[in-house]
Amino acid sequence: MCALNCTLGVLSKEAPPRWPGAHLHGVLFQRLREADPAAAEFAHTQEPRPFTIAEPNQKGPHLLFRCAGLSEPVTSAMSQVFEAGTEFDVGPSRVRVLDVVLEHTDYEELYEAYVPREAAHERISLRFTSPTTFRVGKANMPMPLPRLLWQSWTNRWNAFSEIQLERFGEWAEEHIVPARFRLRSRVVKVGGATLVGAVGECEYRVLRPESLEARVAAMLAAYSHYCGSGQKTTMGLGSTEPITS
Repeated sequence: MCALNCTLGVLSKEAPPRWPGAHLHGVLFQRLREADPAAAEFAHTQEPRPFTIAEPNQKGPHLLFRCAGLSEPVTSAMSQVFEAGTEFDVGPSRVRVLDVVLEHTDYEELYEAYVPREAAHERISLRFTSPTTFRVGKANMPMPLPRLLWQSWTNRWNAFSEIQLERFGEWAEEHIVPARFRLRSRVVKVGGATLVGAVGECEYRVLRPESLEARVAAMLAAYSHYCGSGQKTTMGLGSTEPITS
């Protein structure tokens, strides 16, 4: 899997739309089709989707934009889609890629970094940088409850990794609890839907910190840096950053 962290310069007077996720989704697919049609087809047909898009953040005059590939052939193609000097439109705004930082790891490497090592994981802290919400039946749940979070990550992990995990949501519901949090709601429009999601930080306490399951829980939390959390992660929702001390 890989992630591209892009610094974008805005070339036009018009600012990008307030919620540019759908525009960036379209740009990414267009760039993938140009770089690797097979990767674009895989990204379009695979469920869950083998990529994520993060909501751009303003940093001075520039925008910081992140996208990630979760599986081949998308992972290889992703490194080619945005290069320094690339220009594209985000709604009415023209932007140029000024700099790209590539992060890369694989599922086995992430697994080996956590699961075989006998370490205690008492607390897991996360930052939700874009609205995070979960589909539960016919409703949307905007609270990042442990069961919903960890099952969301497990579903994506099992879809793309040869190392398969048991359903983890039930264990998380029983053994992981929110300890401290600073969350607020944020309303966002995605396509024709208006969704409420949570943004902010949450620290989770693991009740069996020395167990094998706690190490798997920590690994999946690290995986969230690439796969995001909840629904609409290909439209900019659910961007998640593990907080390390």
